[in-house]
Amino acid sequence: MKVNGVLMDSQERHELKQNDLEEFIKHFKEWWDKNGTTLLLGIIVVLVGFYGYRWYSTKDATAMHNAWAAVQAAGSPEQLQAVAAQHAHVQGASSYALLKAADGLASQGHRNIEPSKAVEADAPLEMSTEERAHKFKVAADLYQRVIQSGSPLYVLNARSGLASVYESTGEFDKARQQYELITQEASAAGWPTAARQAERQAAALDRLAMPVEFRPEPEAPGAA
Repeated sequence: MKVNGVLMDSQERHELKQNDLEEFIKHFKEWWDKNGTTLLLGIIVVLVGFYGYRWYSTKDATAMHNAWAAVQAAGSPEQLQAVAAQHAHVQGASSYALLKAADGLASQGHRNIEPSKAVEADAPLEMSTEERAHKFKVAADLYQRVIQSGSPLYVLNARSGLASVYESTGEFDKARQQYELITQEASAAGWPTAARQAERQAAALDRLAMPVEFRPEPEAPGAA
């Protein structure tokens, strides 16, 4: 290598490189003293954010899996209500559990059968008036909780179930109100079939609300 027309030997080249390295180290040290702490903090923040996001995503996915598994394993309205309370932070699973619990209680009331007694040979299958009213009341309360959750599909199903409960308890005005709300919300959500079905069910309420009249029994032949 030539510098000013003079050949440099290996020793001179080594010294030049060593000087360059020392100069770089000197300037790097000055830069590090000024900016090193900020750089380290930035790296730490990025790493914490990355691993925190991974941990949160894994935890959230695990919680969702456990919640839906518990819903599928629940076999009674009471168990479903317990699942909804335990997994309240998983809103979709919690709302679905409440909806299934309400459907189960309403179904028992509609059939007027107490499942716990159905397996007993000598026990009456029909519920008392008080038991049936209690089933409908709890079902209505659960449907209202689902409606408050705000998930459109669950809300429409809950309103339909609530309207059915009101029909069974003779509260036809309340049932009509639910069908009208279903019509409005289903139309807004772009579900015309659900809206038309709610309209038909609302129209049928007029026939259900009519009092049933029985013709008087004919007199027996030869009666005075």
